[in-house]
Amino acid sequence: REAEAQADAVDAYLDAVIPKAAAGRAAVEGAVQAAVSSFDSANRVMLDREVLLHFRDTPTKQRVMDEVTTDLLAALQTAPVPGARPASFGGKCDLLAVDSAGRLLAVEVKPKSVSTITWAPAQAIVYARLLNLWLRDDPDAAGILSGMISQRKVLGLVNTQTPVPSAQAGVVPIVAVQRGMSHELRGRLFTVRAHLKDRGVKEASELELYEVTLAGRLLPVDDSPGHE
Repeated sequence: REAEAQADAVDAYLDAVIPKAAAGRAAVEGAVQAAVSSFDSANRVMLDREVLLHFRDTPTKQRVMDEVTTDLLAALQTAPVPGARPASFGGKCDLLAVDSAGRLLAVEVKPKSVSTITWAPAQAIVYARLLNLWLRDDPDAAGILSGMISQRKVLGLVNTQTPVPSAQAGVVPIVAVQRGMSHELRGRLFTVRAHLKDRGVKEASELELYEVTLAGRLLPVDDSPGHE
């Protein structure tokens, strides 16, 4: 209990010190990813970083990417936020995780000061869609996930009670932004999520938003009035 009481103070110290020890945006983003990956939580465990699906050939990849991004790119054109709209999305998911309920999580990680926080909801949805297609179409997908979890259990990297995700459960899109993002970027993030909901993107209602400390804690955030 004493450690829990000091958690916020420790987090605040690490949030201040780690960026100073890491020069450049890529290093800071890597530090945030590493923090989320290494944090030991009963709620979720991280399975892999920089997850990239491979395709049979380039035409197949282009067809699949068009399938999962076209409606999102069109919806973002009318989102009521400033800035140039993304012309495309890549297929590399920052983090793949599983939670205590057996849900597979596609996590998009952002440092606190990058303007692309605005479009992070759409990015996370792209990764969730790609992983859902993989689970649906690849008969080996469930076995691969089970093997990943089993390996990590043997190495002591995950709890022995960590469940194997079910393909039927689907993949949940997650956005995890380094704690301390500006009020402006926070507003844009929620505006884009709401706009995607309004445009009929069903995954926008499933999307979960967190701020992440550089100690690795994921703190849920919401857009209720007065929430900070």
